[in-house]
Amino acid sequence: MGIVQYLQVVLFVFNLTLSTGAQKKVTCQNFKFATDDDVIHNQILEGHLFKRLTVPNAIQCHLKCKDDCLCVSMNYFPLSKENNCELNEANKDMEPAAMKCRQGGNYYDLVRSYTVKGGDRYTPEQHHCINRCCRTNPCLNGGVCQEICDTHSTRFNCTCPDTYSGQRCEKKMKHPRSCKDIAKNGASTSGKYDIYNSDNERFSVYCDLQSEPDFVWTLIQSFSFSKKNAFNYAGFGKNLEIDIEEEEVNWNEFRLSLLQMQYLANHSTHLRATCNFSTDGLQYTDYARAKLAGHDIFGTWDTCQMYEYVNIRGIYCSNCTARTKQREDKSWHIKSYNSVKFGCEFDGKPGGVSDEKNFGKFDENFINPDHRCSFSPASTTQHWFGAKYDEDGYEVLFEKRHCANQGHYFCARLSDVISNGTVSQFLNLCICGLLYREAKQKLEKSEEASWHIRVCGSIERGCEFDGGAGGLINKEDNFGEYGCNDSNQDHRCSSSPASTTQHRSTYKDKGFGTDFPVNDNNNEPDWNSYRLSLSHMQSLSNHSTYLRVTCNLPADGLQYTDYARAVLAGHDIFGDWGGDCKLFEYINIRGINCSDCTAYTRMALNGA
Repeated sequence: MGIVQYLQVVLFVFNLTLSTGAQKKVTCQNFKFATDDDVIHNQILEGHLFKRLTVPNAIQCHLKCKDDCLCVSMNYFPLSKENNCELNEANKDMEPAAMKCRQGGNYYDLVRSYTVKGGDRYTPEQHHCINRCCRTNPCLNGGVCQEICDTHSTRFNCTCPDTYSGQRCEKKMKHPRSCKDIAKNGASTSGKYDIYNSDNERFSVYCDLQSEPDFVWTLIQSFSFSKKNAFNYAGFGKNLEIDIEEEEVNWNEFRLSLLQMQYLANHSTHLRATCNFSTDGLQYTDYARAKLAGHDIFGTWDTCQMYEYVNIRGIYCSNCTARTKQREDKSWHIKSYNSVKFGCEFDGKPGGVSDEKNFGKFDENFINPDHRCSFSPASTTQHWFGAKYDEDGYEVLFEKRHCANQGHYFCARLSDVISNGTVSQFLNLCICGLLYREAKQKLEKSEEASWHIRVCGSIERGCEFDGGAGGLINKEDNFGEYGCNDSNQDHRCSSSPASTTQHRSTYKDKGFGTDFPVNDNNNEPDWNSYRLSLSHMQSLSNHSTYLRVTCNLPADGLQYTDYARAVLAGHDIFGDWGGDCKLFEYINIRGINCSDCTAYTRMALNGA
């Protein structure tokens, strides 16, 4: 066995020696390839292929990848004689959701390491990267190439002119009309960008493209607590233009003009309020998000506004109302302390200060330092307009795996299909060769669904629960919808064929909104196959307050490992929803746990 391992090192480790200079630079780029050690069987990376080749074996596929600086991973098909080597411009670390089941396909990372003169490990902060990928200048249209010595990312980066995008600056950009267009043109980094209004007049905005994967956000206002008086007396219906032409956002004092906000509102679906975004990033404590429709954001009112999610000082609710007020001479704010007294659902009185206001109209006599926006003079408040991808056709959230030609499905972006009649391979709609409209009709008619929590990807979708540690690479689903290569044996509900899952029912193939009774007339429940009828479940839900999910209850009793509990209100347990950050009182998956937190949960179409 030792001889075989030694031969692998001799045959499959390649060293590229690079020139050195006066400064300490990268002198060696090492490529390692072991046919049996570095493979993920029956999975491939989809949607990031840039070259397909015919090779005699996996070693040659690796060599082709090593010699092309665009390549960072490979799909190899050992049973195919032609086009059996696919070179990818991304890998499983960059695009974990692109990992898909494919019988007979093998996935390989391009395994690299970097050392400097003397044998020390390369560190970006101390050493200058040289890997020769910019030697031939792969960037197009005036892009500037920079070599990257990160073992998990691309091998070079192109800084593109404003009118081009793409990894090699190969895509001509149209005039962006919003931050949503900025993202569609290929940008992925948050920052200041130029957009154009309906009169083709350019103005600069700050785009948040990263904090919430289902949204693109545009900053309309930010101010520090010490600068509150400049903003306290200006509702969004009043023109108060501050520092919009600066190269960098002044988070202490910034606001777009009224005309700019009105234009952006017409290209947005949501409103968001955050605290200390520039220093703390996105936090769901002291956060509010609402649909713009019905909010009359430039009007004058004092009413119970509907919110998708609101959290003030750790008190939160979903799909609920909170007292919100705005006048032309008083800034937009939530009156949390008096919300219930006013007849709204959100109750911010516990831990509150009399007549406390949040996210605006901060009055000196009613300040609560427990709110993150008013903790100190340096605390900041932000307001944003945003677009949710699935509400204007920018992205599609439907997915269906079981296609007529298993393993050969396409993921389509709705806007691409409608505008061009073509398919773009990187989102969630499996159309199996059908055009979008026909596929969407088929999916909408399907009642087959399964309630489940998706752990890999929960954090990426803006939820708080992180089940990625110890999770499967592609997508691990828990408590339901177990599928090809996405069942984790470390989870108690899927550790063996005898494992059982208990909701209010224990049948895993249908959503709760589908009437599918199984053995519900038995005197004793069949723990392997049991489910109440839809009418019985609906009747019980009207007399219940909680949803609970357990594993192996008849065999193990109640265990808090692999367990979830949530308030039924706001969970829409009989609905049909593609995926959302649902609030749980307690959730534990494979020992990873959190309390009063959100996790990405789906009542998804069959196979998603």
